[in-house]
Order: sequence, then structure tokens, then C-alpha cells
Amino acid sequence: MKEILRLTQENNKMLRSMRRGTFIRTIFQFLLYAAVAISALYFYSTYMAPALTQINATVEQIQGTRELTQAQFGSFQEMLKTFAEKFKTSTTTQ
Repeated sequence: MKEILRLTQENNKMLRSMRRGTFIRTIFQFLLYAAVAISALYFYSTYMAPALTQINATVEQIQGTRELTQAQFGSFQEMLKTFAEKFKTSTTTQ
């Protein structure tokens, strides 16, 4: 009987130790994941956000230049059509 009591107490002690270890490991993992998430946000806000803002401004500038170039090319095409029509009409009248 005493042996069963001793084994039960020893088993209870081991189970409590295992539960405590699991609880501590869970808290440590939570803190580790929180630190990784916070460091990722810090890295983004410190280094990536300014770079992405600058890249976005450059892309918008390129798009504006592209639209301006397309408008100028359209005007150039109209000028060529007008020139061709004038050249065609001047060669047909001669």
C-alpha cells in the first residue's frame, strides 16, 4: 500500500512538472512569435516603407511620362497624316 502511495505521488510530481514545462514552453513560444512579428513590422516601417514610397513615386512619374509621350506621338501621327494628305493633294494637282 505504501508503495502504491509513493508511486502515485511520484507520478503526480512528474505530471505537474510536465504541465509546468509545457506551460513555460507555450509562454516562451508566444513571446518568440510576438518578437518576430514586432521585428518584422519594425523592419517594414523603418526600411521598406520609405523605399516603397519612393518606388511608387517613380512608377507614377514613369506613367505620367508615358501618357505625355503617347499624347505627343498621337499629335505626331496627326501631323504626318495632314502632311501626307497635303502632299497627296499637291502631287495630284500637278
